Amino acid sequence: MLKRPQIIIIVAIVVIVAGALAYVALTSSRGLDASAILGAVPDWAMEFGARDAPMVAIEFYDPLCPYCAVLHYRLHDEFERLIAEGRLRLVLLPLPVHGNSSLVIIDKLHCAYRHGVNALHVLNMWYSALIKYAVNKTEDDILAVAKQLESYRCNETLAMDRIMSMLQSFEKAGITIRGTPTLIVIKNDRIMVIEGARVEALKSILT
Repeated sequence: MLKRPQIIIIVAIVVIVAGALAYVALTSSRGLDASAILGAVPDWAMEFGARDAPMVAIEFYDPLCPYCAVLHYRLHDEFERLIAEGRLRLVLLPLPVHGNSSLVIIDKLHCAYRHGVNALHVLNMWYSALIKYAVNKTEDDILAVAKQLESYRCNETLAMDRIMSMLQSFEKAGITIRGTPTLIVIKNDRIMVIEGARVEALKSILT
């Protein structure tokens, strides 16, 4: 359950590290096979957009990751526009680098997704609430999204062994995931791996 003290701890993590956007890298990866990468995507992944879209972005995220929050805060409109236009298939894969607190939120997002809720929109709302708190020090938006997440009920939870198995599958496909956010973009027969909040670089790739 997402209790108020836990939310304050979550926000504290974001505030402490939100300004330290140093984890960045951009690689145009040769020797990788798109079919092997797509084959590493598990059937429980959250996917948005047409499966035959000309561009695929696979994002490894953590709901408590400040880099992820910045990325989504600045690019969520672009993501949703490209998805609506049929140009982007976005795959969201969890990597709870902040431990159990992250996993609680991830479980709720996946539960919402299984209920037919637009979990991408909910995740974007969550990240926006964290950014707003960092700027305005108001908890209202965070509490509202947390209450919405808490309303979803599912019997199945996403165990860490499934996440570790997913990471191993990507390693077999030639990609080691080192942190969040990491995006693998497949476009025009090119495979690009973007690590960190490289907003402008990612925007230029997507467009």
